[in-house]
Amino acid sequence: MEAPRIVIDAPLVSGSISLAGLRVDDIMLKAYQETQDPDSENIQFLLKTSTAAPFFAEFGWASADAAQPMPKSDSVWTASSMVLSPGSPVTLTWENGNGLTFRRQLSINDDYMITVDDSVESALSAPLTLFPYGLVRRHGTPATTGIYILHEGALGVFDETLREEDYDDMRDADGGVSEIRPEMPGGWIGFTDKYWLAALLPDQSANMNFAFKSLAGPSDRYQVDYIASEASVLPAGGVVSSQTRLFAGAKKVSLLDGYADELGIANFDLAIDFGWFYFLTKPFFYAINWLNSLLGNFGLAVLAFTIVVKLVFFPLANKSYRSMGKMRVLSPKIQEIRERHADDRMAMNQAMMALYKEEKVNPAAGCLPVLLRSRCSSRSTRCFSSPSRCAMRPSSDGSPTCRRPTRHRCSTCSA
Repeated sequence: MEAPRIVIDAPLVSGSISLAGLRVDDIMLKAYQETQDPDSENIQFLLKTSTAAPFFAEFGWASADAAQPMPKSDSVWTASSMVLSPGSPVTLTWENGNGLTFRRQLSINDDYMITVDDSVESALSAPLTLFPYGLVRRHGTPATTGIYILHEGALGVFDETLREEDYDDMRDADGGVSEIRPEMPGGWIGFTDKYWLAALLPDQSANMNFAFKSLAGPSDRYQVDYIASEASVLPAGGVVSSQTRLFAGAKKVSLLDGYADELGIANFDLAIDFGWFYFLTKPFFYAINWLNSLLGNFGLAVLAFTIVVKLVFFPLANKSYRSMGKMRVLSPKIQEIRERHADDRMAMNQAMMALYKEEKVNPAAGCLPVLLRSRCSSRSTRCFSSPSRCAMRPSSDGSPTCRRPTRHRCSTCSA
C-alpha cells in the first residue's frame, strides 16, 4: 500500500511528497506545457519512483554508528499538515526507536525553491557524530538537444568555479565517481536541461564534499550529491540541525540572480549556459529582455537590439568601408608588385608595406570591425539558447515571442 503524500500547492509548481522517505519526486511546472498546443499537459519535471524514469531529490543524515538507525527511503514520517504551500510549512517527525527523534520542516516560496530544515534530538547518554547529506538522482539518460554550445547534464560551482559533466563523462569516470572537495565553503550541484534545473543548495557557510556519480546497475542511473566534510556532533540530550535548499524549476535569469544575491550562492546564474563570452552574452540578454518589456514583443525586441548594435558599430563600420575602398583603389599597384617580385616573397612584402605606409592604408582596418560585429552577433544569438524566457511561441500577429517554453518544441530566436 502506497504511503500518503503531502500535496504541494504553490503559484508556479504543484505536486506531492510521499511520507515514506520524504523524497521530492513529484514536481509539475504550472507555467510551462509539453507542447505548443494550449490544451497540452504541463511539464512534469521531477518524477516519482514508480514511473519509468524516476527523477527525485532526497535528504538525510549519515552516521558511522550502525547501532543508530537513520531514516531510509521506506521510513514513514508523521506530518503536521498534508498541504505544503507558501507561508504554510509542514513539520515531519520520525523516531528511530533508539533514542533519536528526527524532525524536518519543509517550506516552499512563490516560485521554485523548497527549503529543508532538518534537526535531530537526542535522548542518549553519549554524543553522536552525524553528517547531513543531499542528493538528486536521475534514472535513464534523457534526450538532449545535442547542440555543442549548450550544456545539458550535471553541473556545479565549487570554489566559485563552474564544472560541467555530461552524461557520457559521468559514465566514463573512474569507478563512475568524480569527487570534488572544495577548499571554500558553500557551492551547489545539480542537473540541468535546456530550460529546467534541479539543484541542491547546501548551507553556504559550511564546507561540503560533492560528487558526480554514475551508479552501477542494469540501466543508466546518475546522481549528484553532497555530504558535510565536517561532522555535526549531537551532544547527549541535545539537538543538532542543518539546512539545505532544492531549486526545481525554470532557469529564469532574474530569478537565479536574485537567489545569488539573497542567499549568497556563488555563480548561480551559471546554471544558464552563457558560453565563454559570458561578459557579453548576459548583458545582451538583459538588454533584449528590457526591450521586450518595452515593446511587448520579443521579435521586435530582437530587431531593435540589432539596430542598436548596428548604430554602436557604425563608426567602426564606416572606417572599415573606407579602408576597403582604399584597398580597391590600390589593387592594381598591389598586383603590379606581386608580378614584379613573384620570385622574391620578402621583397614583395617589403614593397607592399612601403605602399601601405605611403598611402596611409591599414589592411587590417577592414577586418577588425567585421570581427567585432560577428562576435556581438553570435553572442546575441547565444542569448536564446538556454534561458526559460526564450522558447518560441507564436503570438496573435504571427511574430515570434518568447513567453512560454515547451519541452518538445523550443526553437530559438535570432536576429
